[in-house]
Parts: sequence; structure tokens; C-alpha cells
Amino acid sequence: MHLKINRIILILILFMLFPLYSFADEEEIGKIENIIGSAEIIVNNSRIELEKDTTIHSSDTIITKDKTFVKILFFDGADIILYENTQIKIKEYKFKIDAEKKNLKGVFEDIKGKIRFFVKPAKNTENDVKYKTNNAVMGIRGTGGVIVAQGSQKTQLLVTSGKVDFSNPAAPDKIVQVKENQWGEMRGEKPPAPPKPATPEIIKNLAIDIPEGFELTKSGEDDKENKKEEDKKLNNSNPTGPLPPVESPTGAADDDEEDSNKEDNNSDSDNNNSNKNEVDEIFRIGPTVSIGLYQYLSIGIEMRILKFLGLSVNIGGAPGKMNLKDFPNIGNKINNNNQPEINNIKASFFHVEARAVIYPFKGSFFIGSAFGMRKLDVQADTCIYVTVSSQSVCVPANGGIKINTTYATPQFGWLFVWDSGFSIGTELGAQIPLSMSSNNYYTNLNNSNQTAYSQAISSGNYQDFQNTLQTRLPDYFNHQVLPFWNILKIGWLF
Repeated sequence: MHLKINRIILILILFMLFPLYSFADEEEIGKIENIIGSAEIIVNNSRIELEKDTTIHSSDTIITKDKTFVKILFFDGADIILYENTQIKIKEYKFKIDAEKKNLKGVFEDIKGKIRFFVKPAKNTENDVKYKTNNAVMGIRGTGGVIVAQGSQKTQLLVTSGKVDFSNPAAPDKIVQVKENQWGEMRGEKPPAPPKPATPEIIKNLAIDIPEGFELTKSGEDDKENKKEEDKKLNNSNPTGPLPPVESPTGAADDDEEDSNKEDNNSDSDNNNSNKNEVDEIFRIGPTVSIGLYQYLSIGIEMRILKFLGLSVNIGGAPGKMNLKDFPNIGNKINNNNQPEINNIKASFFHVEARAVIYPFKGSFFIGSAFGMRKLDVQADTCIYVTVSSQSVCVPANGGIKINTTYATPQFGWLFVWDSGFSIGTELGAQIPLSMSSNNYYTNLNNSNQTAYSQAISSGNYQDFQNTLQTRLPDYFNHQVLPFWNILKIGWLF
């Protein structure tokens, strides 16, 4: 019995020590050298209040709050400063400093807010560090600079020393190199534009006052010149929010630059501005107009939310009477393969519908369905031939009916939206009838010859004409699946 108790105690001790050993196996890669304000570190899904000298490991996520500055010093000499309301996840950080050829490999992702980075340059050292925001990848090799990630669709990069490979994960083959004293910008899924010179105004607008005593750079004894240069570029500046665009040498700016300049000139320096920009990026709404097969002309309101969900409402129809003979498989319904051919059968169309789609890749392609109601006002005329005094006589007949249907339209398509708001797309699918009702049915014979009239009204041809309008046409629109192709859709999403 005593032996069993000892075993149980030993097992409990091992279980208690196991988490400690597991944590110890994670290599320490750095520490919090300084902190002002309040911040958290997420370790193994647990949130811990961040303090000075807290050790940092790979897979840690650090989140700063209002009026907070955090400086991470890595044991190889690199450092990162996180500004307020910023998040960064350390996915990987490995370095060898005792080998003949030193190397550093690091991946930082899910960057939101603003960071200042410094990767220590050194001879015989291979640096491979990547910083990732939602729409940008920055390859760092012995470099210093600032990254601003506004919302999910805008990333700005300022390089103060060295050079950075700048690309968009949506267009990985297009890489531009941002060199010292240059800045670049990434918008949405577009490839990066060529970098521009970093003017003093840009550096001033980027920098935020660091509280006294909070060291701005940690470059090491062999990098004092880098420290002095970066201090000179980034210090003594007031916070004014995100980078404004730079005018070209001719003084003219392209459309994206003008849009960005308007945003930045109207922005505030606090975090509310960043939140507003994010809302503008994730919610867009505006008018559209489209022309399509069997839908004819439509106007509507289109919404895109989070670049994932699309909602719209549309009304439309035919501008005049359209020939129903152009509809697929309608010939048998109109003439029943035998009776007098209906000379003219036309209808006016009106529809109203609501649509919901998703953009599974957060790009231009979407898939979803529309639900709608269609109203048709059908009018037809024909000749009912009878024999009077051994002669064939045409007795003109006409009629009409109003048909109401509901339908569903599963569909897919593409909607391309530019930063300016201009959008263009196309949609394909099938229109499936769900229900049908009809009313206001009528037919008339127009002939003053009483004998011809009497023969026509009791003839099988006239009865067939009545049956076509009253039964066959409603049955067609109650069961016929129509092809759907919104050939061209254009609009403007604000």
C-alpha cells in the first residue's frame, strides 16, 4: 500500500513538472527592454500582462493598448518598437551567432497598427526576415524603417536604412524594392506601385513623439552611425497620422495619390481615424445598372461587406413590348404544333429582386443566389379562318393575360471594383420558377359578318387560341427554367 502511494505521488510530480519542461524547451529569443503604458502577450492562448524584462519566444503575440509603447530587444541585436493599438505575432525567429557564417531567419505576421523595426546589419551574416500585414509582405535584410497597417486593405512602408522587398500576397510575382529614404504603399490586392522619395514632410507625419527616456533605437556598439542617422530622421516629430502621398516631380498626382491625399488631409492623429479608414475599406455601397438576357434593363443598389459578403436589390424590366417567340422552347406552347399560328405575341416585363452572394477568395469572383418576382403583361393576336359562301375568311382575334411569377436564380460571376469605386462585372446562372399566378385574362373576335363571327367563336381554332393564353402560357412560365446572363453590370461603390 505504501509503495502504491509513493508511485502516485511520483506521477503527480511528473505531471506538474511537464508544463515547465515544455515551456523551457521553447527557446528564448528576446525580451521586453522597455514599456510605457499597458500591453499583453498571448502565450499558449493565455493573455498575460506585459512587463519590462519579460522574455519573448517564437509563437508569442503582443498587443498594445492606448498610449502605450513597447520595445522588444532580440538577443541578436535587432529590435522592434510597437506603438499604441498595435498587434504583432512572432511566427518564427531563429538565429545562429556562433557559426562562421551567421544567419537570421524570422517571420512576423498579423501586423496591425504601427511598428518601427531594426534588423542589425553585419558582415558574414545572412538575414532573412519577413514582416506580413493583411495585404503586404516585406522582406528585410539589414534594414531599419516603419510599417503602418491601416485596416485590412492599406499598408505603408518607410525605409530609413538598407532596402526592403515589397510585395502583395495576391500578386506575389510583382516585387518592388524600397530603398533607403524611400517609401511605398500597398492598397487592396493591387501590386505595389514604384517607391517614392521620403520627403521630410513624410517622415514628420509618420513619426510619433517618444516619451523621454524611452530609447528609440538599439543598434549596438558597432552600429552607432545607424542609430544617429535614424534618430535624426525619426526624432523630434509630431504625430499626424498615416503617411500622405508624395507629389510627382511635375506636381501632378495620379488618381490613387489624390484619393489618399484627401483621406490624409481630413484625418485626425488619434486611433479613431484608423478605425474610420478600416470601416471605409470593409463596407462599400453604391448604384449599379445592368443589361442582360431575359432580364433586360435593371438598376439597383449594391453592397460589399468585408470583401466577403455581397447584398443587392434590383428593379427593372423591358423598355417596351418584347417578342415572346424569342424565349426558349415556347413554340410548342404557343401553337400546340397544329392550330393557326399566332401572328404576334408580345409582353412587357417588370421584375424586382434581392440577391446575396459571397466572395470566397475576397476578390472579384462570387457565388450566390437571387430571389425575385416578375410581372408580365401579355398581348396576342391571330386569324381564325372560317368558310363563308365557299370562301375562306379571316376573323381577327386578340387577347391578353397578366402573369405573375416568383423565381430563384443561383448564379456566379465576377465584379471588379477599383479603388476609385468604379465597378464592372458579369453574372451567369439559371432562373428557376417557384410559383405562378395569373389574372385579367380576355379574348375578342373582331368581325362585323355575323355568319363568320358565329362560325369563328364556336371553332376549335378559337378555343385553342383561348387555351394558349389562359393555360399554356402560364404553365410555361411556371415550369420553364430560363438561362440567366447579366451581360454587363457597371456601377460606382463608395
